[in-house]
Amino acid sequence: MASIEIIKDQFTELVTGMENVITGLEKRKNKLIEEIDRLKREKTSPQAFNFVRERVKLDIGGRYYSSTMETLTSIPHSLLAKIVTGDAPCERTTDGRYFIDRDGRHFRYILNFLRDPENFSVRIKDKAILEEVKREAQFFGVEEQMFTSFAPESLDWLSGVRIHSFSTQHSGYPASNVLDTGLSYWLSETGNITNQWIVFDFGKQVFVSKVMIKCDNYECTVKDFTIEDCENNDPNGNWRPLKEFQAKCGNQDSTDQMFSPLDFKGRYLRLYAKNNWGPGGGSYILITNVKFWGAALE
Repeated sequence: MASIEIIKDQFTELVTGMENVITGLEKRKNKLIEEIDRLKREKTSPQAFNFVRERVKLDIGGRYYSSTMETLTSIPHSLLAKIVTGDAPCERTTDGRYFIDRDGRHFRYILNFLRDPENFSVRIKDKAILEEVKREAQFFGVEEQMFTSFAPESLDWLSGVRIHSFSTQHSGYPASNVLDTGLSYWLSETGNITNQWIVFDFGKQVFVSKVMIKCDNYECTVKDFTIEDCENNDPNGNWRPLKEFQAKCGNQDSTDQMFSPLDFKGRYLRLYAKNNWGPGGGSYILITNVKFWGAALE
């Protein structure tokens, strides 16, 4: 009997201990729930919201701008972010504006980029103005992020764009025809329907984000091709594929065909055609017109 009583006492002690543990866990759980609720309230409090949406007034070379702290600090390590957060010294005007002695005309491009970087594009055909905007972006510390979004209508306006070299050509249809919409087209040598290419020379370092290929309604339209860049900026050296594409069949679609996204930086770009859409293989590779979207980097 004594042993039974001992077992009962031990069991009662064990149950009591477990109940105490469960009670302790419940208290900890409730404290954690309270802490989570407190953090949520702080995050959505008017003070927190006002910090993010606080209006910041700027004087850029005599031109007035205003934006939010959230927008101006969206690239945290940029000079602009450091200025408005006090991490970089900056003069304040009597009405509280941050005064930055830079070109106020071009700052609008930078501000519009920071407001909506995903959908931002700037169309600047004037090379001198483009260089000025680039210098301002460099000063404010947003050049790297901003220039990948530049998308002038094409690189036709850049002087010096030419055909550096090509694989083969049919008599009277040189590769240079693809740069002039007033001419006909480029045809490879008859019987050469695979592994044909054109090397484009932009004359300087450029960024290209999109390529337009146009072909006629013809069985020799390119089917599969690759955009390539060269190692060490040497067009006579090794070429590396950047992106592969498949064009629409020329017998069904002769409209402009856009191929993106592309992240090409360099001077020389190669368009490498693997084969064509011809039902019997066709006799040539054919391309009517090629255009590029991007920006000069120097």
